[in-house]
Amino acid sequence: LDHLLSGDTVLTAKEAYTNQIIKGRTNVNRKDPAVHFLVIEKPDYLLGWKKTTILSANFDQSLTFHLLRQFYGIQFVMDQGIQKSLRFTQHTNGHRLTIKYLDTGSTSITRYGEIAGSGKENNFIRIDDFTHSQFSNGYLIVANNKHTLQRHSNREELPVISHGLNAFQHTHQVAFLAALNKSTMHIKMLKSLGIKDELIGAHIHETIYQAVMRCSLRDPSAVEPVTVCLTDKPRAEALSRKLNGSKLVALQLMGYTDGSPLSNKAVVSRKRFRKHQKMLASPLNI
Repeated sequence: LDHLLSGDTVLTAKEAYTNQIIKGRTNVNRKDPAVHFLVIEKPDYLLGWKKTTILSANFDQSLTFHLLRQFYGIQFVMDQGIQKSLRFTQHTNGHRLTIKYLDTGSTSITRYGEIAGSGKENNFIRIDDFTHSQFSNGYLIVANNKHTLQRHSNREELPVISHGLNAFQHTHQVAFLAALNKSTMHIKMLKSLGIKDELIGAHIHETIYQAVMRCSLRDPSAVEPVTVCLTDKPRAEALSRKLNGSKLVALQLMGYTDGSPLSNKAVVSRKRFRKHQKMLASPLNI
């Protein structure tokens, strides 16, 4: 903990952990003996440099951008030299893109694992099958590592972190099914610092954008229509804002819409998950 308590970081943690970290007490839940806390590295280590360059797409929409500006008053300016060498700075091909989405809620691992209705297949399998039916030929797919993607052929798997990959520009269809939500505890810690909901989920939208831009949308000269399937409306709207002129299409998958009844097993599973994840966050004054 030497580095964490050195003054070079800002910490927030569940209130019960404050005594354990500062006073050495061990009055935390015995079922979860780990100490959970959020660490924000202060930018002080950059002060000795004349200039710091951050290379990032959509940086002004990132959590890092707002944390550094909000807490430390750092001002960012566009590097004109680098900007001139970019392939594009604004998308003019959004009219090629149709974004299909399944739900108006949010995507989560917990929800993926729920059993829909009286069937034996969980929601992820049903969504995977349904998404596969939307494509007539090969497509790219992104999903969490825990999910098996070998159930369908005629598709290529992309890693969740896919920026910089240029070998997929021949593809015109992408399915992004990965659930990337931060934990409940992490979200509460960020909110304790005054971070707004749209910034807490910014990493999801940026990861989706990077994955989608592996396909032919990456090529400004391409003209073929592009179809992207996403799991929820917030994701679809965020992507659409980055690619002006794109079309949003709502899909209907029976049993996977807001307000649909859950099975008893799903209800118990959700309650158990929320009970274990419910943690109140408070800043540590260190």
